[in-house]
Amino acid sequence: MKDLPDLTLCAVDCINPVLALRALDISMQQCRFGGAVFLSDSADQYELPGCRMVSIPRIRSRAEYSHLMLKELGRHFATSHVLVIQWDGYVINGATWRPEFLQYDYIGAPWAFHSDDHRIGNGGFSLRSRRLLDALQDPQVADLDPEDDAIGRRYRDLLETRYGIRFPNEDLARAFSLESMPPIGPPFGFHGLMNMWMVLPPAQLAEFVATLAPSSVQGPPMLRLGENYLQLKRADEAMLVLRRRLAVVPDDAQAQRMLAQAEAMVASRASASPPSSAERENTLLSAAMRRHQAGNLDAAEAGYREVLRLNADNAIARQYLGVLRMQHGDACGGETLIREAIAAMPGMPDFHNNLGLALRHQGRQGEAVAAYRQALTLKPDFAAALNNLGLDIQALGNVGAAIESFEQAVAVEPEFAEAHWNLGLARLTLGEFAVGWAEYEWRLRCQEFKDSLTLSHVAPWQGQSIDGKTILVRREQGAGDTLQFLRFIPELRRRGARVLLDVADELVALAGTVDPGVELIHEAPWTAADYYVNLMSLPYWLAITGENLAAGTPYITADEGQMATWRGRLAAYDGLRVGLVWAGNPKHKNDHNRSCSLALLEPLLAMPGVSWFSLQKGPAVRQREDLARSNLIDLAPELATFADTAAVLASLDLLITVDTSVAHLAGALGRPAWVMLPFAPDWRWLLERSDSPWYGEMRLFRQQAIGDWPRVVEQLHAALEIVRDGAERHRVTA
Repeated sequence: MKDLPDLTLCAVDCINPVLALRALDISMQQCRFGGAVFLSDSADQYELPGCRMVSIPRIRSRAEYSHLMLKELGRHFATSHVLVIQWDGYVINGATWRPEFLQYDYIGAPWAFHSDDHRIGNGGFSLRSRRLLDALQDPQVADLDPEDDAIGRRYRDLLETRYGIRFPNEDLARAFSLESMPPIGPPFGFHGLMNMWMVLPPAQLAEFVATLAPSSVQGPPMLRLGENYLQLKRADEAMLVLRRRLAVVPDDAQAQRMLAQAEAMVASRASASPPSSAERENTLLSAAMRRHQAGNLDAAEAGYREVLRLNADNAIARQYLGVLRMQHGDACGGETLIREAIAAMPGMPDFHNNLGLALRHQGRQGEAVAAYRQALTLKPDFAAALNNLGLDIQALGNVGAAIESFEQAVAVEPEFAEAHWNLGLARLTLGEFAVGWAEYEWRLRCQEFKDSLTLSHVAPWQGQSIDGKTILVRREQGAGDTLQFLRFIPELRRRGARVLLDVADELVALAGTVDPGVELIHEAPWTAADYYVNLMSLPYWLAITGENLAAGTPYITADEGQMATWRGRLAAYDGLRVGLVWAGNPKHKNDHNRSCSLALLEPLLAMPGVSWFSLQKGPAVRQREDLARSNLIDLAPELATFADTAAVLASLDLLITVDTSVAHLAGALGRPAWVMLPFAPDWRWLLERSDSPWYGEMRLFRQQAIGDWPRVVEQLHAALEIVRDGAERHRVTA
């Protein structure tokens, strides 16, 4: 083993820390260095014998990395030289070290894509002297990103003439490291994910690609690695790489084509000779996973079960079978299977993350949080687990801690759209509208929305002048969202725009009352518009804050003729006239929390002096059959549209409802409404307060613990008694 006492080994990594430590360990097995240091925001979470761990602030961009490497690196070592390595570049042939390397101030693999004499070189595996790092403090060295280009090209002339910095010839650099040019002899080290096929043992590939951060998978080197394996006819390894690539970049057509070629190779090889049991097992597992990813759940389940028939100990098949059970609505059965897989392979972070999801679906958020934390113990930079942790911490009522978790997820994976969106929702829940709206815009990149909310043939409106322009406002999400955000349409008209408003048929009559100059449309042609904007993006581009958000209700009106008819009919009922909605759309992902049972509301229905009217629609209507007494008058069969419901609300004294679209309808009409909220409410209701900045006539009744509807009913009962008695005294004195 080579002794290199004048050389400190160094890695700086906040994206793939586990793999960076692996690179340090491999390098330290090749040579004895004068020291080793690992700089990371998560350094205190790891140990590597012989390596000093240094915690640094998280590096969030390539520019920040370049600044550290050029301006700050020298403070972290005391030797004459430092060997900089990365997770995808390390020492592979320690015996080929040449003492003459230390005669130079900077060595990196030559760049093949430049044709001049400034091709030295790549910084991912590079030797740097203290003289160089001192010279880089020159204030004229200011354009730092990327850092190796700054050293080898932009400031090379300055470094050579002003400070005498020495660069080697290309032959010596090629003996030092391999990147994009063939080496001269076995190189001392290498750099580049695309070159991992030369140095990574096949048995380690699956774990390696699973550990890679999504941001590392998204780049061209991952695709080139898959291509290299394919050209070498190492089809099994190509499939591992390309499937990981497609899991992160599902629309990568080139990766899809190469994966098909690799699979064809495997199929051809299998037909040439009888496959072994292990080969058949792997083939079946791969096919089942492809079907699962494509949404063919029944075929995937059959495949996983066949794998388990061949090998009952296959933990991966068992775990994915558990995920399937969840997707079929059997979270309890999914939990059992995933726990069995964890017992067989406890070190798989994905297993613990999916266990958390199974627990979440059963309403066991506290246990889910523990499962995500175990996944993060195994893989601290597991962005999906950080995102899930934030969601369930928020469901338990700790929005501040949820924000921290979402922020960690986007720090690990800056393009993680769902985590950004969740961060926006959490910020909005705290009333932090400015930053909340900005993060909320990330929904447009989420799989759920990115196709439906983006137009390719019309320019997006991003706050610029629209005086004299035509702007298309597109609907999105639910009817309640539309009703809530219609309030912003008149502002577009005040700014001089012609407004084309896209709304669902069920809302056309009401949307037309928001501004008589708005033109309602249902479909193309949309090319006539100068700009388009999604309805729920309006607060962001209009710079709506807590200070300038006025309740401003009513901003829609019910039909006068319909109101007159309903007022005449309802006049026949004595006492306080109250509408009731106790359940939302059962397809809503949070409906199990936001809806309640009608039976829980019986103490209200039994109150004297109150006439009750059901506006409830959907499957929950059947709950009326279970009431001990039925003084609840059902109006729902007569309410075909939201306009019909609006006329009824305008004729009632009060609406009591759960968080569903009827609440927003009442609010937009300026009608009194009491809304029953779950413990962890939707963002728009904020926290703790009993009023709403969105609707001036609204009052909020909140659970104080998860599922505690009885206490909410008690509060409603007491409040309703006060309103009823006040109304009665008013009638008597009148």
